[in-house]
Amino acid sequence: MDGMNHAPDITRIQTAQDIRSAYDGVLTPSFPERELSEFAPVASSIESGELVAFGTHGPGGEVASMIGVEVRGRVAMIVYLAIAPSLRGGGIGGALLDRAVRYARDEAGADYVLLEVERPDVHASSPEFGDPVRRLRFYERRGLEVLDVPFFVPSLRPGFERTPALLLGTLWASDAVRAGEGVLAAPILDFIREYFTATEGSFGEDEASAAIADALAGRTVRLRPAADYANSPAGLLPGSLIERPDPPR
Repeated sequence: MDGMNHAPDITRIQTAQDIRSAYDGVLTPSFPERELSEFAPVASSIESGELVAFGTHGPGGEVASMIGVEVRGRVAMIVYLAIAPSLRGGGIGGALLDRAVRYARDEAGADYVLLEVERPDVHASSPEFGDPVRRLRFYERRGLEVLDVPFFVPSLRPGFERTPALLLGTLWASDAVRAGEGVLAAPILDFIREYFTATEGSFGEDEASAAIADALAGRTVRLRPAADYANSPAGLLPGSLIERPDPPR
């Protein structure tokens, strides 16, 4: 019988061999180079426990899928959900995501589980890296709500630009941080400040990152259904080769 008829065996990715296998065989084929940190910082963060990684293994012992969870204070972010190209579509992604959310919520004690995902109205589909529309629907089925923040991914490696127009959303937020139509903003702002400072050395000192800070400066930040993402502000970047296309006529 097909091995995907039962729950996949998900374990922690911790050994040097597994980290190298995950990076080369799963992460590298799944992300554009600009959206993937270099091997050394990824390996270091997993080895130190700053990034908690889960995955599955193939029949030869190689890592076949991986998801990461980074927790800072009360906020967790899901990073690097990736599956070896030959195994995509078999249900592994949903099982990995469920495991990562459980870890963040029940073991790490986070009040927020954040996710960044491409805006389908800006990013195009590609054979190598998938379809943003399908990806957003996948997360929507698992509870994604979109924050009203003009988000983008900071530069993750030397010589590479930021990646514009990402949606920043929550897969889960505790009742303690929900308020009206949104969630308390300050813990998210603290997380994003640390994230940008760790990657770029600063946050809020240029117009684009200051716009993120401004969106999170109030007591709360609005959450909207994922299906309504187009009405959230887009983190477009001046001079970027990726821009929002003209609306259809």
